[in-house]
Amino acid sequence: MDFKNTNWKEGNLSLLNYLKSIEDIKYREFTRKLTPGEFDIIGVRIPTLRKIAKSISNGDYRTFLKTDHRDIYELKMIRGFVIGNIKDIEEYREAFRAFVPLVDNWSVCDTFIAGSKIIIKDRPYFFAICQTLLSDRDEFKNRISFVILLTYFVNEEYIEKVLELIKGYRSECYYANMALAWLLSVIYVKFPTKAKTVLKENSFDEKVMNYTIRKIKDSYRVSREDKEWLKNVN
Repeated sequence: MDFKNTNWKEGNLSLLNYLKSIEDIKYREFTRKLTPGEFDIIGVRIPTLRKIAKSISNGDYRTFLKTDHRDIYELKMIRGFVIGNIKDIEEYREAFRAFVPLVDNWSVCDTFIAGSKIIIKDRPYFFAICQTLLSDRDEFKNRISFVILLTYFVNEEYIEKVLELIKGYRSECYYANMALAWLLSVIYVKFPTKAKTVLKENSFDEKVMNYTIRKIKDSYRVSREDKEWLKNVN
């Protein structure tokens, strides 16, 4: 269905009805198991949601972004994709800030950030955003920060700043800790010497260290020797 010419001033009921018309109950059950939270899931696959978002982005997407997300997983996912399609940096910044408080699960977080390629053109601003999000100590704000860092900042220019930013991070929040472990494993792949130094310092809690080691050992991009080195950690 094409949503390019939809009149969003009347709300998003037409979109919601369409999503319900193509629901996949088995996929909904599968998604619920992977993505726990206090929100409704209709059961629509991500490639379909991405296509819908592209259609919306070709029309009056600004009005769409003002509609009620209704605490529905698919509507939030579409909203994140639409924001990721924004080309203007200032407009994206504003939409990003408005969307962050709505993110309440790892899936919306990760797909939103992965689709936000515009961050590449605005790295100084978003590194500062990562600092702010980490200072909040909110589980999903922290995860957003870590996912931005691992996606757009593990490079020669920013690696030292990233390591300094995350040093000593501690939290009881599972999804934040898993994202930190993911970030550390990406650093280990791209900057193994620097990563080894950080891991030797052991400034992270035991859960993060264990998650990190597990992710590195599962990676096909890490040599056998570097995996063996991990036995010296902890």
